[in-house]
Amino acid sequence: MIFSIKTPSRIRIELKRKIDRPEVYRTPEDVPRSVERKVLAVLNNARQSEFLAQHIDIGKGSENNKRLAEKILRDLKKGGRIESIKQLYDLEKPAPVEFTNIINSLDKAFGRMTDPSRFRKSEKSE
Repeated sequence: MIFSIKTPSRIRIELKRKIDRPEVYRTPEDVPRSVERKVLAVLNNARQSEFLAQHIDIGKGSENNKRLAEKILRDLKKGGRIESIKQLYDLEKPAPVEFTNIINSLDKAFGRMTDPSRFRKSEKSE
């Protein structure tokens, strides 16, 4: 956003509602591109089932989630990459709420995966 103001002014910006995070993603097209990039970054860095189990919440909980995690891993081994949210959706065709939970958990996993504190060396006192 760019504001060009020629007189002394004050701008107040308030977030009325989240526009990039719907409560429920009904289709892959509902997922914002920025979130899709994060989700694909996590999935395409998931080289083994241990990563999914430890870092992505979809590997825990219901049997459906475990089955989806296994399908993701199979697809990664077969094709090498998950290229789109649609490809992820087509693996399981989850209900909209499940789909939203999957996307949100992978988006959170991106935050954990890129957390700068993971890369800092711990200084040991001697």
